[in-house]
Amino acid sequence: MNTFKKGLSISSLALLAACGSDSNDALNADTVYQNGYIYTSDAKQSVVQAVAVKDGQIVFVGTTAGAQDYVDADTTLVDLENKMMLPGLHDVHIHPTGIVDVDMCDLGVEEMNLDELVAALNVCKTTYQYAEGEMILALQWNSYIGNGPTANYGNLIEALDGVSSTQAVYLLGPDGHSAAANSVALASAKNSAGEIVGLSKTTLQTTFSRYAPYVGVDSDGNPNGYLTESAMGVAGVPDFLYPLRENPQELPKISEKLNKYGITSVQDAWTGPEQLALYKTLADEGGQTFRLTAAQAYDVSEFTSQQTVDYTSLVNEVKATRDSLAAYPFIKADGVKLLMDGVQEGNILEVPPTLPTSVMLDHYKQPIINLSQFDEGVVTLDGYVDTNSSVCQDVRANGANYDETAEIETFMANNNFHPGQCAQVKGEVLGADANSIVLTENGVSTTEFVNKFVSALDKADLTVHMHAVGDGAVHAAIDAIENAKQENPNSSVPHAIAHMQVVSPADQQRLGELGIYAAFTYGWAIPDYYYDLSVMPFLDELADFEPASLYNADNYYMQATYPTKTVKDAGAVLVAGSDAPVDTREPVPFSHMATGMTRDDLVGEEPVALNANQRLTVHDMIAAYTINGAKALRQDDIVGSIEVGKRADLIVIDRNIVELAESENPDDVYEIYDTEVLATIFDGKVVYNVATE
Repeated sequence: MNTFKKGLSISSLALLAACGSDSNDALNADTVYQNGYIYTSDAKQSVVQAVAVKDGQIVFVGTTAGAQDYVDADTTLVDLENKMMLPGLHDVHIHPTGIVDVDMCDLGVEEMNLDELVAALNVCKTTYQYAEGEMILALQWNSYIGNGPTANYGNLIEALDGVSSTQAVYLLGPDGHSAAANSVALASAKNSAGEIVGLSKTTLQTTFSRYAPYVGVDSDGNPNGYLTESAMGVAGVPDFLYPLRENPQELPKISEKLNKYGITSVQDAWTGPEQLALYKTLADEGGQTFRLTAAQAYDVSEFTSQQTVDYTSLVNEVKATRDSLAAYPFIKADGVKLLMDGVQEGNILEVPPTLPTSVMLDHYKQPIINLSQFDEGVVTLDGYVDTNSSVCQDVRANGANYDETAEIETFMANNNFHPGQCAQVKGEVLGADANSIVLTENGVSTTEFVNKFVSALDKADLTVHMHAVGDGAVHAAIDAIENAKQENPNSSVPHAIAHMQVVSPADQQRLGELGIYAAFTYGWAIPDYYYDLSVMPFLDELADFEPASLYNADNYYMQATYPTKTVKDAGAVLVAGSDAPVDTREPVPFSHMATGMTRDDLVGEEPVALNANQRLTVHDMIAAYTINGAKALRQDDIVGSIEVGKRADLIVIDRNIVELAESENPDDVYEIYDTEVLATIFDGKVVYNVATE
């Protein structure tokens, strides 16, 4: 008999068979997996011993004894030795083209100050020997933690200019929402006519004023090198697909990595024509061993004129892309991605502090940061700006009186904060996306566009997958789905909202009432002091930066962040998305499951949870990664659970995560973090076996 365990050779896995009865050929299975703890993810969360597979389809689910009716001389028997088997996992929000490790400068999302950053980039210069005039590009830059000033470099652009004053230097953040560029790169920015005008204090007030919220500036208003959202394109930052486009030979690694983690179905959460072309190439070459749902990205400019959007043509283009994939059985594109806002992280180490780019229901707080002891590693909070004060009202009414260096210095000496902090900012729906500029400049309300587009998609039986981080963006996303349901009352299209880092209590209930699919990244729902300093000071008026102040249960953020259990209890459907390569290129599904259950990742230490009342059960987490994910991707008729008639997407893991989660010893749940996949079976075929790796 075959077993999936470390040390088993691929030859024994492929060739060993057991003799059995000469039963009807229609019942004879190609493979029988038996003697296992097989968690089916069916409606009853049934656990069985055996599964029989024929021609990639599950033909039997039940006891080991019952499975013998499906065995003949040609059947391969696999003894699971009581190992746990699950349906193949679904990652409904991932960027697979970004999970591939390529041979390029990579900073590994490591936290670094500016001296350390320059040193790392200089190592890359030595390693990769960039030609004169060739850009220097570093991947996986930690754009939210670190990057603190040093004696050598006062801000990011000084550091990047120190790396090269003749070549463009770009840093790509891990999330597609952030980047950095040096002076050479910024100077190459072009206007809409294709003329080089540069990204500067002057052009931010004129040519590129719409992009100003997404360009970090120093106290004088000059770009400091930090870029977010649509401003990245203005500065010529290479796109998310660049590494794989330059290294197409690495394409098969997408399948390899997904299968290593037991992931057999994914949704590429932002799929343009280039991504789709790469996936087709992978499929054409026989290397696609996962099911792909492509959430189509769109360019609304082709369908927009003065105060008008041609929704019919826009939806028809989505349909045309969907229909063009008929020859690809493992690829479909029956939905659209909408980027409702940006990210929740800001930067308190800049003057003025850089605000997040997510959309909120209320204005962001403006913290007054004391950096006088930064050299000693101390950052303190001196209070908050009263943006309704007469001083701030005058700044907003007469901005030209507060934009020169001398004027700024005088203002700061008199008020202890930068005049830029008088801004009252909530963010604009779709504001982080270049499409919003097209819409706004054509007199179209972005909120109206979202409502009408989602309703049009729903009517056409197309899904929408919405990136919404701030509570304002989540509110607008829920409104759009609710509007679609009202206009199309017979629709059952499984629309989803991803991330939802901050959700107002009222909207937590609305998510449930509307049965919306909630695509959380559970691994982010943890306390992380230095990361949280990039978020919490902008949402709550904290007393100080002590942990007791940050993690006070009365804070709005603590009541609103990643409300996983509340929305599930209200009726929302939990699904899972790693958002890899954000944070890491590894999708680590079992780490996300464990974090969803613990709300911390302090393995081996005294756990400190982020909102322990939002902890989920192991059954919640398995459902999110299996049957619920299949429902969200509209393929639960063929995968998502281990049931007769479905395709055999199966995985075997090295430990029983149900027993660990439900153990009398509460510490046992932490063992789930280290769960390894022993084997992945896709459409009936073994595509990963740890013994052969």
